[in-house]
Amino acid sequence: MRNYIPPECLQLIFDNIENDRISLHSCLLVNRTWCYNIISILWKQPFHLLYACNKNSSVKRNLQATNLLEVYISCLIQQNKSILMEKSIVSQFIKPPMFNYVQYLKFLDLYELYMAIYDYKDPKINGKISRFPLTPKFNSVSRRRFPINQQLDNSTHWVTSEDCMLVLNFFFRENFFDLGSSINNDEYRWLGMLMCKFFLEHSRSIDKLSIDSKSGFSILTLANQNFISNRKYLNVDDCLIIPTCLDSSNCLSKLTKLVCTTRYRKANFLLNIANICHCIKTLIVRVDCDITYSWPLPLLPTSRNGEHESVAKLIKSQRGLVHLELQYCSSGLGNIMSALKSQVHSLRILHFTDIDLSYILNYLTPLTNLDTLQFQKCYSTRADFSLDLMINLSKLSTLHFDEVPIPLKIVEIIIDACSFNLRSINLGRLLYTPDLDGAINMNTIGFVASRFHNLTFFKTNIDSKEQIPQVIELFKTCSYLETVILCQVENSDKSLSVYETNNMLETLGKNGLPTTLRCFALKGKQWTFTCVSLGIFLGHHDVSKRKSPVFELDLTGGSYCFTNYHLDAILNANRHKKVVKKVLLSSNMMLLSSEMMAKAGELIKLVNPESDKIVCNH
Repeated sequence: MRNYIPPECLQLIFDNIENDRISLHSCLLVNRTWCYNIISILWKQPFHLLYACNKNSSVKRNLQATNLLEVYISCLIQQNKSILMEKSIVSQFIKPPMFNYVQYLKFLDLYELYMAIYDYKDPKINGKISRFPLTPKFNSVSRRRFPINQQLDNSTHWVTSEDCMLVLNFFFRENFFDLGSSINNDEYRWLGMLMCKFFLEHSRSIDKLSIDSKSGFSILTLANQNFISNRKYLNVDDCLIIPTCLDSSNCLSKLTKLVCTTRYRKANFLLNIANICHCIKTLIVRVDCDITYSWPLPLLPTSRNGEHESVAKLIKSQRGLVHLELQYCSSGLGNIMSALKSQVHSLRILHFTDIDLSYILNYLTPLTNLDTLQFQKCYSTRADFSLDLMINLSKLSTLHFDEVPIPLKIVEIIIDACSFNLRSINLGRLLYTPDLDGAINMNTIGFVASRFHNLTFFKTNIDSKEQIPQVIELFKTCSYLETVILCQVENSDKSLSVYETNNMLETLGKNGLPTTLRCFALKGKQWTFTCVSLGIFLGHHDVSKRKSPVFELDLTGGSYCFTNYHLDAILNANRHKKVVKKVLLSSNMMLLSSEMMAKAGELIKLVNPESDKIVCNH
């Protein structure tokens, strides 16, 4: 009796390697059962797999994009084969694809789709023969240009024979385009819209849909810079009209994640999504729009209030929203926050970007089930908000602010609403202001240390020497700390002196660090400390009569103080018992000799300061 693994178990196994394209391709060839299970994973987000590997050269990436799109073109031809055969465009002997790959598509990222179209290279240019034996009739038809600037209609026949011909004309354009000429934005735009229509028409269901401006800029290096700079926003925003087409509910009704951070006007888009989709769990949306770059006015509401009203309606229409990221909302914030009352039982993660915090505190009162609360580039325009708000965040485990200064009163109100369940906190850069008596309360770190003893992650800016005793107290009372990141603002007149930093490191070392510590980071060019103090910090853990932690020392903030003597202190501390498992240094701030680098071996990792990625071991 042969061994047999049920397909359900295989699917669970393969889900753990869904981002490992090489392993998936190897598993594909085992047998028919494995092949069917792997195909559904490989083709649920193929464009993401295409751009997930940054090591691919442009030539290899172009070849992969060509192969990927040609597979989809073969599916397009198969769906319209009868019409194309009647017009003598394709031969009846064209071999159909092994699978209907479009039906497996689950995650459609429009920027990745557009980048693949842009990276496509004509088969004639690549020196290979096309897999589609088109008839000579195609060459005569392809000389005729189709009207590109027409708008999408609401026809139930989404991809017509003319649409199919336009796609074929683009991909096999030896007569449609001059190979030496560039393709204009309208042609890219129209092709992207047709491909998007085709995907939505023939996919079983789309789980995730992304119209994300940030994604486009994150892969700028993968595309021609001139193409990107020709427009203020990339042309995937034109696909905002897609859900208004008929039958889109068949594909989008089970949507669970929507990312819409485009700056185009999107009120109609969000309203149509609200009517179609009621199962969204993750919503990431940018509210503000740029009215100078949008579809013609008849397609969108003329009122600028339409954006936040459509976001509010979309939130109310969901059965159980879990994760909400709200970005850049300059007006109508109260309308959106009021809509969150409909999601108080399901909402767990709330993330704000560029939001006025003084206007949202009142709306946090009913959100008692929040687990994560994050603020990025937020601000406050008022100082007269109430300090006796009845906010209850007892289930909150993660509270993060970024480096943008936030009034201390707001931070204290939110922290005071948390309970002992808090595990991760980033205080960011606190904005200390005098009270009515002119005194400045700088005991926030001490308050955190005295209240949240179960912290595992802590990050903050150190602005004065008065905070050093609070940091020391934090290490004493929070015995489960795993990651501690201390930052200093560059060119700040409040940065610590070398004496004050030495005092902090030596005291921490003598008191003994938590055995759970896995990462200790000093971020910022302002940090200066001696090798002696570093040695004391690393070498006195045995006095606590507990086993010493083994942690990563992160100095990637760019400090110039790390020299051969500091590295020698680390090597001495590791001589009898390993304390530091890795030292991260900025590659452009490194002052170590080649001899010391060789002596350190794999201990030192150089990090690119711009991307925060390890570039080499030595």
